[in-house]
Amino acid sequence: MKWKQAHQGMSILKNIRPSVLILDLSLPDMDGFVLGKMARELYSQLPVIVLTQLKLF
Repeated sequence: MKWKQAHQGMSILKNIRPSVLILDLSLPDMDGFVLGKMARELYSQLPVIVLTQLKLF
């Protein structure tokens, strides 16, 4: 599934159990790190792949 805003993703994540989360850190309505943490709180074993164009690293 694909969504453009974090709040859409969180409502979907609460209703399905994904096998992996591919996450962009540059979301318009929430920090991607925060969304990843919230997803891992729901599913502690959820693999998370992080993508970004930000020059943080």
